[in-house]
Amino acid sequence: MRVGEYDLRQNPDCDLAGFCAPSAKEYLAFKVSIHPDYIAHDPEDPAFPYNPLADIAVVRIDGEFIFSDFVLPICLEYGDLLKQDYAGEIAETIGWGVWGVDGNKLQNPKILQKVSLEVLNVSICSEILKEIPESYICAGTQTQFSYSGDSGSPIFIAKSVDGDIPRQYQIGLSSSAFALDITSWYGGKPPNGYTRVSYFLEWILDQIQD
Repeated sequence: MRVGEYDLRQNPDCDLAGFCAPSAKEYLAFKVSIHPDYIAHDPEDPAFPYNPLADIAVVRIDGEFIFSDFVLPICLEYGDLLKQDYAGEIAETIGWGVWGVDGNKLQNPKILQKVSLEVLNVSICSEILKEIPESYICAGTQTQFSYSGDSGSPIFIAKSVDGDIPRQYQIGLSSSAFALDITSWYGGKPPNGYTRVSYFLEWILDQIQD
């Protein structure tokens, strides 16, 4: 697991003034806990049942993360945030997924990408994704979206709880995407489906207990 990576062309990452962040650091995975309800694709058997609705895992590293001004933890929802659907609000997501096509070749970025996406209510999302399970949240715009290679990337939103300073809360994980050439949603890209983190909060907490 690599932490603190931003620009694959540099090591360390430095700005034009010569100010540099610490080099990205890699950690060994000590344990990977995959949700028991998740069923992955079987490339050898297209008819094999696939269940993306529990597309979530918890990774325990060997050791502890070293935090800095450039590597920080993200918050899990709690309290009143667990009751929110965030419809109409703007969230952000980051990732290393495909961002373009050159002929038949998919293009991957050299710099970590970030986009702002509107979280959509169930009625709008159902126009594209048909039936929306409780374990999903969807977000997108016609021109900005998650794509192949972004799977597992966080979608997060800044919130203030009980008058505290705003903090970033992870509300989802990138799980589903449509082909780049699909423009069936008002002339643009349909929304993406994200695994709703709060739906699996109890399971997550069970995995991180010592």
